Amino acid sequence: MEATTITWWVRIRNFVKGLFFSPSNENSIQAANPGSKEMPSPKLKHNESGWISPPYITSKHVKLDGRVVAENRCVGALARPCEIDSYKVLRTQISQLTKKEGKNTIMVTSARPGEGKTLTAINLALSFAMEFDQTALLVDCDLKKQSVHKILGIESKQGLVDYLLNGVDLSQLIMWPGIEKFTFLSGGHTLFDSSELLGSPRMKELITEMKDRYPERYVVFDVPPVLTGADALAFAPLVDGILIVVEAGKTSINDVNEAISLLPKEKILGLVLNKSGSGQTS
Repeated sequence: MEATTITWWVRIRNFVKGLFFSPSNENSIQAANPGSKEMPSPKLKHNESGWISPPYITSKHVKLDGRVVAENRCVGALARPCEIDSYKVLRTQISQLTKKEGKNTIMVTSARPGEGKTLTAINLALSFAMEFDQTALLVDCDLKKQSVHKILGIESKQGLVDYLLNGVDLSQLIMWPGIEKFTFLSGGHTLFDSSELLGSPRMKELITEMKDRYPERYVVFDVPPVLTGADALAFAPLVDGILIVVEAGKTSINDVNEAISLLPKEKILGLVLNKSGSGQTS
């Protein structure tokens, strides 16, 4: 079965600047119940504009660094929708391939490092959060080289590693940066022997929990490149779909074919062509 090809072109000639979405008062952070080990299932509410927004009672409230976000081209975190149109097209294609079948866990990877997988994962998750009936959770699973929190300009000392190894409660780790319907889980401290952890029973249980708790949520995982270690191969069986980012003029067809051959073909949603087109691109 051949993978469906998904391509997008991001043509941003200037660094984008804008205002962050303002969280509503009814979604302000409240203290989680210290006596409960289970995270409550918050009921989603429609706000005045019509979209669904959850109460952020189980997330740490953090603040994005607007300058860092703009410089790193996290266009989904800025209040200028025209700059995220390409990601919206990608989001729509993924929704059409997954939603009817209840698939909502998406792994974003690449063949080699430096091809734009992390920024693609961030902006894709943010674009899902823009939908009226959808929320998004972004998880940094690149435990050897964590960069999601850096690109968002947020300090992070704890994350996924602390949950998997030390049993830290998710309510202490999942962060809400003030963007409606978007939360993320950082990686925590760097871990070089990470493939065993990503393929562990505890990781599988966590993904099942993330998948089933909120049917109206997409979970996007930023995963290490396929050809640099065993992490992506260990993680691939746990998700519903896989997106492979390739860089125009850099990623060789041999690397693309090798990466595809190592992953479950029935899960590959397609390829994202990055840095394609004339002029400055992102």
